[in-house]
Amino acid sequence: MDNALYEKPLISLPFDRMDAAMVKKKYFLEKEDSGEKSYALDDVYREAVEKYKDDPERLEQIERNAKRFRKEISQRQRRLEMLVQALERHGLELRGDSWLTRSFIYRNETDLRNAVYTMHKMKVLNEHCNIRHRWQKYLEEREATRQPPDEQPPSREERAQIEKERFLFYDCVYADFVKEHPEHKFKYIPYRPQQDTGLAGVAGEGGTEEAPGREEAQAPTGD
Repeated sequence: MDNALYEKPLISLPFDRMDAAMVKKKYFLEKEDSGEKSYALDDVYREAVEKYKDDPERLEQIERNAKRFRKEISQRQRRLEMLVQALERHGLELRGDSWLTRSFIYRNETDLRNAVYTMHKMKVLNEHCNIRHRWQKYLEEREATRQPPDEQPPSREERAQIEKERFLFYDCVYADFVKEHPEHKFKYIPYRPQQDTGLAGVAGEGGTEEAPGREEAQAPTGD
């Protein structure tokens, strides 16, 4: 199985873009749905207002949806700036292929400290543990044990299970590595008031220095 399965770019800038499905659902306009093309809120809003200027009910919906989306854009930008600053404090850079950082920026579904920890962990794994090669080897050995070997693409349920195994595998490799090399263990550098740039109040600037996650998990065999 190819590691590229897990390396899709997930963070798209600017935040005011939307796909054809959202344009149709929220602003009642038909747009080309190529899977790649996106549309700017301001352009969509102007076109929708012009098209439905004689339809008060639709106009009200359009106004409400645009107002909500503009607020969401502002919040995403705020969280992005906060995450970038926190990463810089730890000597890290934003990765656009991280599901966890996307969930923080787009939906505020995780806290800042956990997002930074995950970025730190991935840097350690990539720079010191050759994690992609080790995970690929683990998958190949896993597949070789299936009787007969399955040549079909994995189902959605199988992909979800593989993702769970990947998270556990990465956690265990990281835990084993930092036991041997404690200087690489995550230490959270908290926000300081003198660093205030007006970004306080977004989820998750508190926390202790110990890393979250399953630090004491046992590494899977077969690696």
